[in-house]
Amino acid sequence: MSIELFIEKWSAPFGGFLYPWSIWKNGKQIHYGHRLKTREEAEQEGMHYCQHVFGEAPTRITHL
Repeated sequence: MSIELFIEKWSAPFGGFLYPWSIWKNGKQIHYGHRLKTREEAEQEGMHYCQHVFGEAPTRITHL
């Protein structure tokens, strides 16, 4: 099973950036997470989601 965590970087309307994250499994998006204020928070929340739901860490983390 291939679980991937994608973390995007969006320009925020109030200035700065937001970092939404999503989970993909075998090439299909299966979950879309919150938009967080830092890349580190997004990665931590995405990792926690994978551990909680799938019982394992993602096989790959991609920062877009």
